[in-house]
Amino acid sequence: MWRQSRLLDLKLWQSACHSAKQSCELVLTFPVRNKHSAGKQKVLQLERELSRLKATSLEQLQDEVRQKATAEAQKLAEPHVDLQSLALQAFREHSTSMPLVEGQLLKGTVIRVDRRVVWVDVGLGKHAKFFRSQVHVSQVAETTSDAVRTGPNDIRVGDVLHVTLETTETPFGDPAVTLDMPRGPDRTKTAMKELMDAFETGQPVMGRLLNPLNGGYAIGVGGIVGFCPFRSCSLPTASRIGVLQPFYVAGIREVPFNLVLSDVDSYQHSRPPPQPAQLNESLQPQPITDQQAQQGTE
Repeated sequence: MWRQSRLLDLKLWQSACHSAKQSCELVLTFPVRNKHSAGKQKVLQLERELSRLKATSLEQLQDEVRQKATAEAQKLAEPHVDLQSLALQAFREHSTSMPLVEGQLLKGTVIRVDRRVVWVDVGLGKHAKFFRSQVHVSQVAETTSDAVRTGPNDIRVGDVLHVTLETTETPFGDPAVTLDMPRGPDRTKTAMKELMDAFETGQPVMGRLLNPLNGGYAIGVGGIVGFCPFRSCSLPTASRIGVLQPFYVAGIREVPFNLVLSDVDSYQHSRPPPQPAQLNESLQPQPITDQQAQQGTE
């Protein structure tokens, strides 16, 4: 009986233990005349088997409880489902207008940067990759970092780049995008006009210090690279490489092209003292005529 019960499935162990207990009780009720009789040896063997089955059943029960507790803890530890992300994913997969986005200019957010590769999220589910040497700080449209850049390729997580979507999905499953590279003739002409207006009105323009040159620094303004001499660039401005900061247009010429810039501190110190404003002719004192004098005496 006990040899057959040992082959039972785990689910039948409880009934097997119950049967073993009843068998032990029946054997113990018989009188034992000899201490070394076969009956007593059988009883001891049954007791050891019963104890082993009880211990094994308890361990199995503890394992089952532990597994259930672990499963419940994993369910509680799982992050909540982001309905907005699911909706955007479904829109990308089933929207018939997605092919029309190809060729358009998009904003991509840098989500990861390592020594060689920059990962950019363009909002299409998969991430675009660029070699770090291909991405320049002058291509950063927006940023969340005000820290000083250590070089022209110092791209940070959170930087926003302008990219052109070539295709929504390649054979590898990721989108094919290209960085917004040098401006076309029309956009360059518009930028030159804005720089001309800033030079005439004395208004500052926003630019980034790119890298040092012979005698000064290269400054990127609206996709156009200008020159800022050492004497026109203070130490705080020179230390903020790649950070968007104001500059004044000290000189500009289209043919041959020449753009000279100056930072705020140097420009304000080099400006001539302001001249007093001339009075309006209507406010100048007018001579009194004889008729007015006669009317005043009357």
